[in-house]
Amino acid sequence: MSSLVTLTVWPRRALAGTDFNSTDKGLAAYLHKLMGYIEWPSVAFADAGSPITVGVVGAPDMHESLTRLLSGRPVQGRAVEVQALRWTDDLSNIHLLYVGAAAWAGRAQWMGEPRERPPVIVTDAPGGVDQGATIGFVSGERVRIEASLPAADGAGVKLSSRLLAMAVRVVERRH
Repeated sequence: MSSLVTLTVWPRRALAGTDFNSTDKGLAAYLHKLMGYIEWPSVAFADAGSPITVGVVGAPDMHESLTRLLSGRPVQGRAVEVQALRWTDDLSNIHLLYVGAAAWAGRAQWMGEPRERPPVIVTDAPGGVDQGATIGFVSGERVRIEASLPAADGAGVKLSSRLLAMAVRVVERRH
């Protein structure tokens, strides 16, 4: 059984200047902030100058919003590249994969494939963190997130305590 941590919305200070709505533009702004709270291991990158690569599956509007927002805006000192993908594309160089709710059903085949380093998976599909996503956007008037520690472990990343404090629900590790 998973343990839950319930908190309120994001601290205003953490997302100052961010659009507080669940449009693709608002979710893109949140995703940009969230990437700053994810600690990727150094082996996830070819070298110190390698970019963080974000793949987007099944969400063309989110791809467009992320491309516009992240152009020239580094995260953790790294450039960010955004790629539109299909499930059949090679995902080995993707650090974070955003899966739109409409495409979420197609994840089963991809998630079952063995990978040396799977990406951090983010989705706005209902119940996403219960089905393998690391971070799930929760629908509503304000953007909220859920986080999965087992999925983060599987992706080889650490989610900062600040990110976890912002989550309305955290799926804990099983002991």
